[in-house]
Amino acid sequence: MSELVRVENIKKVFPKNGTDVSVLKEVSFGLDVGQSIAIVGQSGSGKSTLLQVLGTIMRPTSGRVCFRGKNIFDLSESEIVGFRRHKLGFVFQFHHLLPDFTALENVSMPLLIQGNLTDKPEKIAENWLDKVGLKDRLDHAPYALSGGEQQRVAIARALVGSPEIILADEPTGNLDFERAKEVAELLFDLARKNKIGLIMATHNLEIIHMADQVFRLKDGYLEKVR
Repeated sequence: MSELVRVENIKKVFPKNGTDVSVLKEVSFGLDVGQSIAIVGQSGSGKSTLLQVLGTIMRPTSGRVCFRGKNIFDLSESEIVGFRRHKLGFVFQFHHLLPDFTALENVSMPLLIQGNLTDKPEKIAENWLDKVGLKDRLDHAPYALSGGEQQRVAIARALVGSPEIILADEPTGNLDFERAKEVAELLFDLARKNKIGLIMATHNLEIIHMADQVFRLKDGYLEKVR
């Protein structure tokens, strides 16, 4: 299996009150195509910071994030934006759906942003909503959907642009136990079937067994659990 992502000695330091606070310290790991990683850790341990670095939203203080062997942060800013737009999908704790748009319109949006106007974005979006079990909710606005359904729409939106990596930050954090399990199973299953790398930060220890690898982030260091 080919390696998709290689993270090498990532450090992230933030200045605070005249001193440097190290949030990430020598973080390293690898992810193969179609495999998944769950990262656990207490609030404030740096999980979200790590995902922001992996998502090119934030640059590391030092270290490398390599995608298919090439350091992403060696790219120009416009190339980084293109990488983020075409290679990454994001799922957050809060679904961040556009409130005045239907489920179908929300899922179509990334394709329109990508400039995909020739492959009928709404048809592609409808196909992904069907895959997440929401074919009968296409015309529903977010307020008309349950929490679990809203998160399913968010998953479809993350996958619709055919990304190679999904970054999920506490995607089940607002759901009850049963809905959390259903959403996690769906996300891991779709990523595996579509050969998409999945990196998930979570507090939910009930779902981490679904991941191929599990890491714990503690005091800035990433340690492998299994």
